[in-house]
Amino acid sequence: MVENMIYQSHAETSASKEERVLPTYSAEVMTVKQASVFLGLSASTLYTYVSKRRIPYSKRNGALFFLRESLLSWIKEAEKPTFSQLIKR
Repeated sequence: MVENMIYQSHAETSASKEERVLPTYSAEVMTVKQASVFLGLSASTLYTYVSKRRIPYSKRNGALFFLRESLLSWIKEAEKPTFSQLIKR
């Protein structure tokens, strides 16, 4: 009985991790919470990136904001070419 409960709990946990999908934000401007979900980072990591100026952000009246297009550009800047792209060069 206990073994079945453990197995079922593990199966539910595994399924939820595999099925996890990040929401798509259509908003052009995001809060810290929205940007952290959008990027798949914790809010504390995002604050660290901001303090070290590693990520584009705006600040108004003490609140942080992130532009969706700026975050997408930031991600693309770190894109690594595939082997097939390297060979074509």
